[in-house]
Amino acid sequence: MRWIFAFVFSLLPLASQAHQLNAAVTTVLFNPRSGQLEIMHKFFVHDAEHALRHLRKEAGAAHQHGAVDLLQNEHNRMQFADYVTTEFELQWLFAEGTKPVSLTLLGAEVDGNNLWVYQEASPDTSAIGLKIRQNSLHQFWAKQVNLVNVEKDGKVRSLEFRKGQSWQQLLF
Repeated sequence: MRWIFAFVFSLLPLASQAHQLNAAVTTVLFNPRSGQLEIMHKFFVHDAEHALRHLRKEAGAAHQHGAVDLLQNEHNRMQFADYVTTEFELQWLFAEGTKPVSLTLLGAEVDGNNLWVYQEASPDTSAIGLKIRQNSLHQFWAKQVNLVNVEKDGKVRSLEFRKGQSWQQLLF
């Protein structure tokens, strides 16, 4: 019995550090069934709530709309989704230059400990690649890592964004 307590207590430091990882994952999917470019951002609810509190404080809105609650408050989820749209951008890459991708925000939902933000766009079949910027949460955590997975024609390519990195590109 004593070893069980020792084992459980040895895990407590791990539990308190379990969410020390500041990471988010974005999937950019060229969906052949829908014919759309679908973007799905996955954040920890805890991180998103923390960020939204800071954003509201910076905007002088700490007293407005009550406490931040992404689980129960759709308005809060959309506030965070709007923030993501300012920190994530795509550009079509062509031999002669780039063109911004017009992204449409579809919504946000909570699934367990995760907050999902959804966007979509019409693909440009003449593009040879994408330029991507994913700076979400970088202003809040120096060690924030944003992984962007781009799936096209059954192949997945990944880019990693850390604080201070701006645009990255990949060719199809």
